[in-house]
Amino acid sequence: MSKFIEDCDIIIEGCDDFSMKMILRQEAKNFRRLLLSAASQNGMINVERYDTDMTSQPFHLNNKSILDGFLSLNLLAKKKNRVPSKLCDDHY
Repeated sequence: MSKFIEDCDIIIEGCDDFSMKMILRQEAKNFRRLLLSAASQNGMINVERYDTDMTSQPFHLNNKSILDGFLSLNLLAKKKNRVPSKLCDDHY
C-alpha cells in the first residue's frame, strides 16, 4: 500500500471494506495526502486533509481510541464489526 500511496497526489477512496478504509487513511496520513471519499447515502462526500492538517483523525473522529482499538491485531472480528457504529456515535 505504501508504494502505491507515495506516488499519489490525491486519494479517492470508494471501498466497501472498512479495514481497507482504515489502512488507506493511515497511509494518507503517513504520506500527507488529501483523501476524498463518497457514500451513496444522501450523496455524502468526506474530505480528510492530511496534506495540510496532521492533527486530523480518520473520519474526523474525536475519540482516537476507537480507531486504535480497531487496528489492534488482537481484536476479534465480532468486535471489529461494532466499530463503524461507534464512529457514528463519536460525532453525536
